[in-house]
Amino acid sequence: MLKTYIITFFSPQLSVETANRWIMNSPYVVSYWNYLPLIYCIKSGASVHELRVHFEPLFGFQNFLIAEINPYNLSGRLPSEAWPWFTHNHHQPPPVFPGAQVPPNQPDGLPSLPPAALPKT
Repeated sequence: MLKTYIITFFSPQLSVETANRWIMNSPYVVSYWNYLPLIYCIKSGASVHELRVHFEPLFGFQNFLIAEINPYNLSGRLPSEAWPWFTHNHHQPPPVFPGAQVPPNQPDGLPSLPPAALPKT
């Protein structure tokens, strides 16, 4: 099941182009939204912990935050075209990585994400 997360960070050495490329090529990101500087919303089948591990190298181990958000309980001032993304069903299942084992006690049935799945730079 896809979840919606917000990612925000402070990493002065990171260019917006690098962040965009990393997120667009990430095997963990089904869709992303970036209407506000240094804030990304993503849809992913991965857990917040798996996403933290995946994104740490991008942010150079600087301060960042990833949190799950409720896409049906949002408010703010954004362009009208920014809002539909939150409730749009992207019809894509979470990624499945070859050779990954799914522990029987894992509630969402997602395998742990291997480090080798990091995007190529």
